[in-house]
Amino acid sequence: MVAPTSMVHDRHTSGIQSERRDSTTLITFDNPEAFNAPMLRMINDLVVVLREADADRTCRAVLLTGQGERERALN
Repeated sequence: MVAPTSMVHDRHTSGIQSERRDSTTLITFDNPEAFNAPMLRMINDLVVVLREADADRTCRAVLLTGQGERERALN
């Protein structure tokens, strides 16, 4: 795994984490207790991160992933 080049957001309290890896923004749903089901605050933070990625001309891809053994919301 490649080390992140810079951290964009750590919204761990809402269950969303994001980081930049070269030209990719990696967004991680981090609410495994609820099978990473999005809650309202998570969705609001996700929109903020996606808008920032969209405005960043160096961002070429966005990858969504989930923490835990069962990433159900993302399957």
